Amino acid sequence: TKGLKILEEAAAGELVFLSHGINPIAKENHPLVLPKERYQIMTRYFESAPHIRGVDMMRHSATVQANLDIFGDENWQDAVNLILVLVPLTQGLFANSRFIKGEKSKFYSERQEIWNHMDPTRSGIPKDMPFSENAECSYAKWARKANVFYIEGLPIKDQPLFNELTFESWLKNGYKGTYPDITNWE
Repeated sequence: TKGLKILEEAAAGELVFLSHGINPIAKENHPLVLPKERYQIMTRYFESAPHIRGVDMMRHSATVQANLDIFGDENWQDAVNLILVLVPLTQGLFANSRFIKGEKSKFYSERQEIWNHMDPTRSGIPKDMPFSENAECSYAKWARKANVFYIEGLPIKDQPLFNELTFESWLKNGYKGTYPDITNWE
């Protein structure tokens, strides 16, 4: 693609750019590229989760985001519904990851398969949201039940593990002496 050629020229051979949604050759034990604390916390959280692919998401995939502007509050509900309808189309348009870990994938988009199985409490389309009468409330109800994996101020070893803490439970019962405030919700 033209955009990829421009990036390659700008990098002058110092960087390699791939037009893939996933690193097709990285091995199972591919190291964490960004060793920031938040990625260490996410690794611990995802490694505690059976049958989800959060570690693959962090170490093998690239994000693809479609950004749509919504103009005016009166159009917000229609815009949200349109975005939710466009999700499958966007997934199909950017399905470009037939290889993973040096092998051919059984999926047309291994990247999408990873993101579909990353963390069901924090990703995907909330089941009650498409065409609901009040998308904001539907989203808020879904988000309250989402797993929490990071609490500011706690050391890595004390952060919640998969399915250990939902936001709703944290709000009601606290967690290791902490309670959320409005900034945690936001």
